[in-house]
Amino acid sequence: MTGARRGLGLDTACGRGKLGVTVRLGARDRATGAQAAAAFRRDGVAQVEPVALEVRKWEDHRRVAAMRAQRCAQLAILVKNAGMAREGADAGVPSGGNDTSTVSEAALRATVATKVFAVMAWTQPLLPPHSIQFSG
Repeated sequence: MTGARRGLGLDTACGRGKLGVTVRLGARDRATGAQAAAAFRRDGVAQVEPVALEVRKWEDHRRVAAMRAQRCAQLAILVKNAGMAREGADAGVPSGGNDTSTVSEAALRATVATKVFAVMAWTQPLLPPHSIQFSG
């Protein structure tokens, strides 16, 4: 799961973990992941494992997919909730974020890279080969 350190992602991951699901917690670095995993354990989630993952790094996708293949027979649940901080954005105030009239090309490209391309690239290596179907 990505984006599980706060908000909806945190609630989703903790809720599944308390039901007995093993939570593999994606975090941009090991220290952040370890801190989040410790908090999950304090909250009653017994099976949680931090995994270093930056969703925009394709090499991380392949590494995590290989790890998943070694540690579990199948992937039952994949939650992609990765967020991104926007420079200068303050969502706590009206008009504090970018909108259609003010968003820069660089911010738009970074958002699409994270929320569209990275999600597809992150999902593909995690799918078992037999689940990929082609249609003509």
